[in-house]
Amino acid sequence: MPIAEDGCLNVFIEVEINSEESLEPFREFGINNPKMTLVFQDCSQVTAILIGFCTGREVMSTFEIIELSELEQKLHAIGVGSETMIHFRIQGSHGSQLDFVGGTFSVAEQKMEQPHTS
Repeated sequence: MPIAEDGCLNVFIEVEINSEESLEPFREFGINNPKMTLVFQDCSQVTAILIGFCTGREVMSTFEIIELSELEQKLHAIGVGSETMIHFRIQGSHGSQLDFVGGTFSVAEQKMEQPHTS
């Protein structure tokens, strides 16, 4: 995670949409590849609860914006971050949770892999 001079983090998470799921919601945003990178920029705080062992593959079950979050309030109380911070939360199907309190979020489509030819 690269740290900027102002102490903020930029976080890049590579994800792949399950082949059984529809890409249609992503196509509305011009994304046609199931592999993409989630980009969280200018994060003042990143927290993670990661489950080390589960009975199946953990998948992203929810992605949400938390309004007036406790994390934002704590950061403001110590003079960190801006008034325009946004709290993003990703929850996994087996209990993992990632929280990003920062500036912006974007999705970058990964380039399609070309078939190898001999």
